Amino acid sequence: MKTKATETILKYNLLGKRNRLLIGVSGGMDSISLLHFLANFDFNMKLDLYGCHINHGIRGEDANRDEIFVRDFCECLGVKLFVHKIDVPQIAKDQKISIEECARNIRYQVFEEYAKELGSKIVTAHTLNDSMETVFINISRGTGLRGLCGITPVRGNIIRPLIFVPRRQIERYMNENKLPHVEDKTNSETKYTRNFVRHYIIPKFYELNGAFETVFERMCLNLRKDEEFLEQHAKNSQIDVDLESDNYRLQKIKLLPDCLKFRVIKQILRQYKVPYEQKKIKLIKEMLDMGSGKLELKKGVYANVANEVFSLQQEEKPQPELPISLKVDIPGVYNVFNGKQVEFTILNRKEYDCLKNKMDIKANVLAKDKITKFLKLRTKKNGDKIKLNRYGCTKTLKKLFLEHKIPAQKREKYLLLQDELDLIWVENFGPAQRVAVSVTTEQIILVVVTQTPLPLTEN
Repeated sequence: MKTKATETILKYNLLGKRNRLLIGVSGGMDSISLLHFLANFDFNMKLDLYGCHINHGIRGEDANRDEIFVRDFCECLGVKLFVHKIDVPQIAKDQKISIEECARNIRYQVFEEYAKELGSKIVTAHTLNDSMETVFINISRGTGLRGLCGITPVRGNIIRPLIFVPRRQIERYMNENKLPHVEDKTNSETKYTRNFVRHYIIPKFYELNGAFETVFERMCLNLRKDEEFLEQHAKNSQIDVDLESDNYRLQKIKLLPDCLKFRVIKQILRQYKVPYEQKKIKLIKEMLDMGSGKLELKKGVYANVANEVFSLQQEEKPQPELPISLKVDIPGVYNVFNGKQVEFTILNRKEYDCLKNKMDIKANVLAKDKITKFLKLRTKKNGDKIKLNRYGCTKTLKKLFLEHKIPAQKREKYLLLQDELDLIWVENFGPAQRVAVSVTTEQIILVVVTQTPLPLTEN
């Protein structure tokens, strides 16, 4: 076990430079062996360990016994312990979810709260057997490739040093070190899905192949490589289909193979913190194939397909702030509408040259010396036109927006800048040719528009 766990820590750089760890300790064999291993093993650094035990309020006196045991064990190791008591059955009933799902959700919520306070990583005692159980549960629910990859060694701030360690090696480690533990009686109750898989399904595969754990680990590693490749390909594809903001080119998406199409849709939903489900992704795909449709993803949030554009839209109440017309001073910061903020700063030539080498800012810079007198930040009016530097010809905003398939409801929210003569900048399209930065420009105005993210949460 020590060898497998150490290899995992080193291979996946689980510790990094952070030596403060919050370890979930239930009192069972897996978590006790993990805590003992971390408290006694030399990583060429001093580990600052904390334990976290959650009394779920499910098993009455047995749960209190487990809590006392964990307190005593942590005290023997000199590890500070946090104990959190909560009534999981009542919460599960209120939320209308299973006790298993509720307990898992609460565990991670509590771990995250303590870890944030400590500035630590979260360490869980998931083993290779836990990964097997998870894969079989996923199969029973009709998983895709990701669900066949097993539990990963690291997910965000969570690390799992024992994830490639089979349970038999945990048992051997416990015996060799004469470590005590408590047994959760509910682990033998097969009414729980995970326990059913543990006691009835996995043993059958060991009957087929005594080295099942080895081939399972190899399968997960191979599938994970395939999944990572497809995910990266999907990210590249998303960049290709991105039109602007939360609008995406319909024809580009339709040309993607299904395996990438599903992933791109997931990535778009994930980016905007919209909960994604297979059923909704399938409906979105059908809308894309038909070329039209509208689907509520969450209260007030819709996926919309129209005019060759796939977009996410939030139902909004009429905003009294629109249209706007503000006289602006530079430098300055202005809050306009719907959480949108505009910041004007002045760069010298050296600062500009340094910044443009790091990012594409050509659509957000103006030559200060070419602007006449006052500056006004506003939204569009009928008849607005501009000679954009990127095109070199004069176009009305109406034609510009139509050419780029900007939905009508979004056009009113585009920000414009004008000086005493005419329009000099359009949000996302850049400056007018008259005020474009040239090689002789010494003072450059940088315009940065930020938008507060949609107030959504991920399930």
